[in-house]
Amino acid sequence: MDLTVVNTVYALLGLGLWILATIKGPFYMNVGFAAHPLYATLGAIGGSYFIMYLFKLIEQKISLRLLARLGQLALITLSIHIIGLQIFTDASFLTRKLLAYGFSGGLIGVTILLYRICILWILTIILSKSKYIRYVFAIR
Repeated sequence: MDLTVVNTVYALLGLGLWILATIKGPFYMNVGFAAHPLYATLGAIGGSYFIMYLFKLIEQKISLRLLARLGQLALITLSIHIIGLQIFTDASFLTRKLLAYGFSGGLIGVTILLYRICILWILTIILSKSKYIRYVFAIR
């Protein structure tokens, strides 16, 4: 993907489809239901393209080497993420603690998200050092 005028138009079109899909109705990922499946599908495709374009644009300005490392270890990261959602169910504990410190609801959500990303990143780096894990999950 190059940062050409044509790709910029495609990215903006993708953003428009994504916005249209969110306006037309919810998409429930936990039960696989969309009020309007066609809009949800087009929104998912358009949104994915827009996000890829956006990060390509950001990459021109900022080094994203740490995120690139996670991308190289995508299967390990995905496995840890799925397992981590089951193990790190301490969101209610953290929410209570952060509410006690006076955090707002939105700030609590962002804090928990960053906490989980940090845990995921650390576990991915640690487990990727194992020869067995790399043998099973590494992309060849």
